[in-house]
Amino acid sequence: MGKNTANKSVQKGRPNLTIKSVKDKRIVDAVLMAAFQGDEAALAHFNITARTLSRYRKRTLEVAELSEIVSYRMKELEDTGALDKVEGAINKGLEAFERACAEARFSDPDSITAMATWFDVLANYDLTRKMLHARLQGIS
Repeated sequence: MGKNTANKSVQKGRPNLTIKSVKDKRIVDAVLMAAFQGDEAALAHFNITARTLSRYRKRTLEVAELSEIVSYRMKELEDTGALDKVEGAINKGLEAFERACAEARFSDPDSITAMATWFDVLANYDLTRKMLHARLQGIS
């Protein structure tokens, strides 16, 4: 009994972050990855479909323990500066994109393809930034 009491005092102010099953851990990890890196990253990493990710999100909303863990971990990620890192990456990417556009030969199909790829990457970063802002505002 003393051991359990000591464990609770160490985690005072924190939710119980123990995930009872491997499946629930996978659910939490997939939802967090989708929140911070985008759905496509989570789908590819966990080899799941969009429908499965949707079910995972639904489960984290329906199961109080999972919802609490997801909210707490999102807050932890916010506190570690995840948003600042994404903002910095976006700014560096934009600078590189501007330099590449200035040097690009738009008559060359390879240059056009490269610019389109860069634009797609930056759009994904921007989407991630917007998702971070929206989700982090929702848990504050």
